[in-house]
Amino acid sequence: MHQERIYYRVIKKLLSDGLIAKNDRILVICAGRFDEEVLHQLGFTRVLLTDASKSWSPSHYRFRTCDAHRLPFADAGFDFSLVHAGLHHCHSPHLALLEMYRVAKKGVLVCEAQDNLFTRLLTRLSLGEKYELSAVKDKLGGVDGTSVPNFIYRWNKWEVEKFVRSLDPAKKPRILYTSEFDFPKCFKKTGKYSPNAAFIAGSFAKIANLLFPQAGNSLCFFIDKRDLKINPWIGKKDRDSL
Repeated sequence: MHQERIYYRVIKKLLSDGLIAKNDRILVICAGRFDEEVLHQLGFTRVLLTDASKSWSPSHYRFRTCDAHRLPFADAGFDFSLVHAGLHHCHSPHLALLEMYRVAKKGVLVCEAQDNLFTRLLTRLSLGEKYELSAVKDKLGGVDGTSVPNFIYRWNKWEVEKFVRSLDPAKKPRILYTSEFDFPKCFKKTGKYSPNAAFIAGSFAKIANLLFPQAGNSLCFFIDKRDLKINPWIGKKDRDSL
């Protein structure tokens, strides 16, 4: 089933395109079993899983408890940092992304909910959550892993680009985007899920992903930090120090 998820398929494509390697040093924040299963299935060997608390035990990789807003790792200490559906659980998603950018030498991969007119309509129709009440179980799973349901922070491409340009204004950013519809997962969270509704929504999602995937409710973005072009207004003296 993981092969059907956007997270799995994006990482697999990065592998096939040579943008990431199975022996790269990988840091995963807000990690869960799904992260471990996907990365192990794809053959990654050097992975560190992290989260604010440890509510499960990994079978294949090391695990470390740490705060995503203050990662206890050196600058460029990993080749890549990854997160899947985790930034919206942070009280400051941008600070967590900043930390991911800081500790990654080669790049950052993020898969989160997308903000667009369609997802706002789903939320207005109660077919999508504004606050993630469905994630809280046994006083865990909310903002920063607490019992308080987190606001679902959704991203769009322009917001990502503005953020990356602000982090490294001397260079032209290289960001790869993948977006698609994922209706069944969305409906399950609202409590309006049924097999028939899931079949109809899933069928519509497949068609929509062929025709206009950019309007989907899921967004993955890959920030490539390697060999970036310097902006033309940067002087030679400053270029030499970059």
